[in-house]
Amino acid sequence: MKIKEKIYNDVAVFSIIDEHIGQLESGELYEHIDNMIANGIKKFVIDLSNVKWLSSSSLGVFVASRNIITKKGGNLKLVGVTEKVQSLLTLTQLIQLFEITDTVKQAIASF
Repeated sequence: MKIKEKIYNDVAVFSIIDEHIGQLESGELYEHIDNMIANGIKKFVIDLSNVKWLSSSSLGVFVASRNIITKKGGNLKLVGVTEKVQSLLTLTQLIQLFEITDTVKQAIASF
């Protein structure tokens, strides 16, 4: 999976380049988040603007990551959620767990 990773002050921004996040890709994303947590980062933004499909394992990674980040006193926000992904989050009632913004700039400013 292609992930663009940038740090803005104390916020890690992961931009997912691929259209699909399956089991293999979700594990890679979890490793990126885990590494950032180990380095003291507590604020995360995941840009899903290019993502058209998520597997159940990727949903699990989002929830597990959010829980770990929250326990560390941080926050995880989603950006650019496409209609299909939003529909999946709504259907699974996971949409209630995440703050969703339209742009990375809005997400960073809201911390």
